[in-house]
Amino acid sequence: MISDDILDVTEEFIRFNPLFYTAWMLGTPSIVNDPQIPTAAVSFNEEGTAVNYLFNENFWKTLNLYERAFIFAHETLHVFLNHGIR
Repeated sequence: MISDDILDVTEEFIRFNPLFYTAWMLGTPSIVNDPQIPTAAVSFNEEGTAVNYLFNENFWKTLNLYERAFIFAHETLHVFLNHGIR
């Protein structure tokens, strides 16, 4: 289930670039409570094709709407740069 927070940020995120939005919609965003993810991360399946965007809940709460969208864009760059096949 995608939280309302993530849906709100998606509207802001699309302003950065439609290409970011396209990549973002191909993944699965989640707000997590995991100490191994202190801020944000992208995880991929072994083939590097399925993308999960992970955002630490405590970190997420410290960000405003613009900052959240910027973090989304940053994490999406990992996808664009093929970090999933490393």
